[in-house]
Amino acid sequence: MSEYLGFQPVSEEYINSGKEFYFISYNSQDINYITPIVLKLHEMGVPLWYDYGIPYNSKWTGVIVDKIKKCRAVLFFLTWGIITKVGPNGDDPYTMKEYKIAKAAKKEIFVNAIDQINLIDEFGKIPDDKVEFILDIEDRQSIPIFKNSENLDWISSEICRAINITPSNDNWFNWDSSFQIKNGTFQRLLSTDKKIIIPHSATSIGEYAFFRYKDITNVIIPANVTSIENFAFGECENLNEVVISNSVTCIGDSAFENCKKLTNIKIPTSVTSIGNRAFSFCTNLTNIEIPNGVTSIGEDAFYGCDNLKEVFYTGTEEQWDNLNVDMLPNTKIHYLSIVSSSFLIEKNVLQRFIGIETDVLIPDNVTTVGEVAFKECNNLQSIVISNSVTDIGNQAFSNCKNLRKIIIPDSVTNMGTWVFSDCDNLTDVTISKNLNSIENGTFIGCKNLTNIIIPNNISKIGFHAFAYCESLKKVTISSTAITIGGGAFAFCRNLTNINIPNSVINIENCAFYCCESLSSIIIPNNVTNIGDSAFEKCKNLINITISNSVTIIGNHAFSDCNNLKEIFYNGAREQWEKLDVQIPHTVKIHFVF
Repeated sequence: MSEYLGFQPVSEEYINSGKEFYFISYNSQDINYITPIVLKLHEMGVPLWYDYGIPYNSKWTGVIVDKIKKCRAVLFFLTWGIITKVGPNGDDPYTMKEYKIAKAAKKEIFVNAIDQINLIDEFGKIPDDKVEFILDIEDRQSIPIFKNSENLDWISSEICRAINITPSNDNWFNWDSSFQIKNGTFQRLLSTDKKIIIPHSATSIGEYAFFRYKDITNVIIPANVTSIENFAFGECENLNEVVISNSVTCIGDSAFENCKKLTNIKIPTSVTSIGNRAFSFCTNLTNIEIPNGVTSIGEDAFYGCDNLKEVFYTGTEEQWDNLNVDMLPNTKIHYLSIVSSSFLIEKNVLQRFIGIETDVLIPDNVTTVGEVAFKECNNLQSIVISNSVTDIGNQAFSNCKNLRKIIIPDSVTNMGTWVFSDCDNLTDVTISKNLNSIENGTFIGCKNLTNIIIPNNISKIGFHAFAYCESLKKVTISSTAITIGGGAFAFCRNLTNINIPNSVINIENCAFYCCESLSSIIIPNNVTNIGDSAFEKCKNLINITISNSVTIIGNHAFSDCNNLKEIFYNGAREQWEKLDVQIPHTVKIHFVF
């Protein structure tokens, strides 16, 4: 392994001074593949050492051990020569020995598999007796397999990123602690951050810029970026959110290929072209928004997107047909009209809010607010729903963290589940008088909601409808309510006043679980069922009145109600005993006829 790589390694004086350097482990059989890469690193000012001028003798191993122990890390170049070559006595090649020495010395080892070997595609070609060794290498720290040795800028910068060093030659790349940018092109991420905001100095995302970066989960691409080049985010398996600014004009070939955790993507109106296989094998992609300004969509752009159910296209059916896009038969294409810069509307259904306004008026021609139409619109503070709206879909306003006030007009007759879930700052709600029910999870997690009036006509309060509304103090339930659903008011810790009307028949499991501020409850005459854990952990409940209409009281209905002193039962002792209620012996039962 004494081949000359085109430069002198760092000197003994340099090493003995305690300065950092990097040990190059390579196989001489494949020197032609390795030399251009390490030479580029040398030109960048990266301090490197290799075994130039050391003869194969008894001293060789000692020198190698000494240098490995003193180095910052080992750059291990994996080639076919390592896999196929054996030592002079039939033992492992010297490169394998270096690897084992580095591992024993607990050094960081950065594996670089270059063009002639692809462990993924060609794994079956690896000799059986070498498989364990290769797997062992792959278990150590590794960087992506090089597939284009001609692109030395990319390769050398990839190694620098992996080992987290800044070359001394600042004229070659624009380096900082996180990003590598050259002539406006974002070349490489130099940090291990999971959430990335591309700097404003970048005007394009270069080829392979984030290729196989498995750590990143979120990326924001700001204004000034005009292009996302080929393979820019290819095989970023954990990438689940991408925000693309309205300055990007083209998305290159395989730009997001194999981004398996992407569930939705919004293509801005500035984009005119989407490349071949741009989103292929994004297996969890369920919906995508495409503007009518897109004039070309490449072959197999959505190939392997087996879960792509909906495409929202802002043009006509004729325009879409002209694009000649291959889609799965079960993918539904929605042809949207843009009524303003803020709304995507299809046949009177508001499908998406795409604006940035804080105060919003829904247009008069909208009859339905679609599912997730405003979900996670954190800028939204207030909204006026026009009287034309009759339906509000599931999760329509969920996670609108800054929404403070909502008036649901009386025109609304149907409202889905989890509509206002986790609207943390929602304080003021007016509910339509023409709704028949408050569906599951409608206001769950609205932490700042203090009071609520449930109007007449409501017959059911659904599962977890107001659960975790921690500031809720007072609830007025309609006189038409029949069922208070499971966990409807669970964890409403500040709820002090609840009036259950005579219309209620069922109080389901955990309905008032952990309502710690309740002190008194009256169960009216028509209630027949009190579910399991219905009032469990209401630790400040002092007294409760129960009608003799109740035929079932579930397990743990009053468990951990530690301050419960009295129960007033409107029936005979024999009736009470049949209910088999689990309460402490210290609770006094009053039989009221």
